[in-house]
Amino acid sequence: MTLQRELETLGYGGVHVWGGMKTKKYFTPDGREVWTAPSLREWVKKNGQGKIIASGTRDANLDRGLLLEPPQAPLPHCPTCDKWHNTQAEVEQCALKRKEFEEKVLAKTLSDYPVKKADVNLQRLDTLESELSEIKRMLKEIASGQILQRETKGHKLQVYKKTKVQRRPKE
Repeated sequence: MTLQRELETLGYGGVHVWGGMKTKKYFTPDGREVWTAPSLREWVKKNGQGKIIASGTRDANLDRGLLLEPPQAPLPHCPTCDKWHNTQAEVEQCALKRKEFEEKVLAKTLSDYPVKKADVNLQRLDTLESELSEIKRMLKEIASGQILQRETKGHKLQVYKKTKVQRRPKE
């Protein structure tokens, strides 16, 4: 038995301290173990005249549905929403709702951004790729010394085979 299990059996293993905030072990209604920091909140109960009847502190994690002990009858876990539901039928219904929502969003997306726009974007990408390959080809020609002389903005650019590029001033 590990040290953690021994501490739990003795009643001391419910709190972890690893140099940060203290965390406490909670259980989800579907039986999973969750380690989280207690979220203590103060509460006040008042009567009709506004007088305080009772007050205290409460762990907000318990309000979220977490339990201090493992559940005797775990609820089914829903992989769709990563929560728990009361019955397996609700889990299946949650999956159907999610599927319907995804189809609705897909239909809305396709209506907002028709396929023709995607085709135009693909054509633009193809032209950019062809222009880029042309630029690469020209750079290779310059690097290999096949282009010997070219004029740019009144300056003559002279490229000597595999040597330095030199500019001559305007004459």
